[in-house]
Amino acid sequence: MNEKWTPGPWEVGGELSERIETQTASGASKGIARLVGSHPEQDANARLIAAAPENYGELQAAYEQALAQFKAGDKYATFNKQTVAAWGHSLTKARGE
Repeated sequence: MNEKWTPGPWEVGGELSERIETQTASGASKGIARLVGSHPEQDANARLIAAAPENYGELQAAYEQALAQFKAGDKYATFNKQTVAAWGHSLTKARGE
């Protein structure tokens, strides 16, 4: 994978859940995004953004597993083709392709 975003994990930090950050190799905090304002919806947005790298990785793994099942002709594949196509679209969109 050659994603162009900052590797995770990302965490919600800062005052009133307004900052998304990660830790550098040296242990320093690195800002990813800053959200303006604070209210329940904003806090939920911050948590969703912070979960993005992990969610992307998990979706990529499921997508690759499903593709392998289809390519092998596995008649017991646990995913349907429409779902797998939607996952592929989401991954492509996240990569900006």
